[in-house]
Amino acid sequence: MLGLDQVVGMLVGAAFGLRAFDGKRSLLVRLGYGLVAYDLFRAALAGRAAGPPASVGLPGEVAQVGEAALPPTKTKLEFSKVHSIEERVQRIHEQALKGVKDPKVYELSRKVLSRKCNGTWCIPERDAPAEVAALFAEVRGRVRYTLDPTIFDAFQTPQKTLELHTGDCDDYVALTMSLLMSVGYPVQSRVVWTQGWPTWNHIYLRVRMPDSRWLPLDPSVARPPGWEVPSSSMVRPPLDFDVKEKQAPRTKILNETARA
Repeated sequence: MLGLDQVVGMLVGAAFGLRAFDGKRSLLVRLGYGLVAYDLFRAALAGRAAGPPASVGLPGEVAQVGEAALPPTKTKLEFSKVHSIEERVQRIHEQALKGVKDPKVYELSRKVLSRKCNGTWCIPERDAPAEVAALFAEVRGRVRYTLDPTIFDAFQTPQKTLELHTGDCDDYVALTMSLLMSVGYPVQSRVVWTQGWPTWNHIYLRVRMPDSRWLPLDPSVARPPGWEVPSSSMVRPPLDFDVKEKQAPRTKILNETARA
């Protein structure tokens, strides 16, 4: 006997299947609807045949995710409406500072840096570029870029981002900052306004290296450490913000909020 979730899945699949036969839509769009319908039907039938889906695995493992695999939700959404870019940055920095004090973040940064390769440290001691690159890669490998809800801005703690394995540029920045700060690296955030956007639309971070240069890190894109948004793509010069317990106001830009 089909369960409620399977019935719902098949009904939704049928709705997508009908759209695949809509001659008013392009062939590519119809094909997309057909593929979605097929996946929904297959998932529903697989659930009946195989029983409860497998539990969610560790990062890097392939696992089916379904109602039986997910524990009761403990997610608390922080509904926020920011009125200036300074306020948005302050919210992000608050999450980063929470992460520095989080034992799970503290432990993760040290596990990454203390891995062994052939009996010695994979990351040589006092090799700042290698340490930064390793923590950057850890974030890239654990977190999938996912936009905020359309109706509000969500600010996740680093721990929640690690649990959900998803986040937008705000969450990437908070998590990466907390990992770097937990092993002694000074960081700051950089906000940019790129062409085609009506306001400040993206944030990434910079880490100060031992030689005092600031290395840009943008974990929300598939780019290596050192890459950042080209100045030729910016409408205005970027804004940099140091991480402080209490964010001091900088250039006030009212009614302009970044949507990244």
